[in-house]
Amino acid sequence: MMGYLKLLSSVLLLGSLLTQSAVATQPLLQQGKKTLFQRVLSTPTCELVESAGGSGGKKAVVFSRYYVYQRESVNGKEWLQVGPDTFGKTVGWLASESHDRCQGRDGRVQPVAGRQQNGRHCESDRQSGQCI
Repeated sequence: MMGYLKLLSSVLLLGSLLTQSAVATQPLLQQGKKTLFQRVLSTPTCELVESAGGSGGKKAVVFSRYYVYQRESVNGKEWLQVGPDTFGKTVGWLASESHDRCQGRDGRVQPVAGRQQNGRHCESDRQSGQCI
């Protein structure tokens, strides 16, 4: 009977630990959205530090995308706890000099040929890429 109770308590303890780990931290949602997370791009001056308001961190790779997990104000400056993905792993804090990145704002390269440029139809020169 005692062995059965030990086994049952072990199973319950393991179940509660698994439940807690399954509820992983998610990034903050964009305002008014239910599934789109807040993201930022790092700038050339961004440093990843261990705590909000800290200094002496490591330089963030320029124009890297980070998901925002928490926002905190320290001495009148906003800090963002960020991570590289949506799985709950954070890598540090960035000062708010990073740039908010909205969903779907990625640039696209389009061929020049066939577009209107300055009110005239454009055909591109293959070597220079300029409108002729």
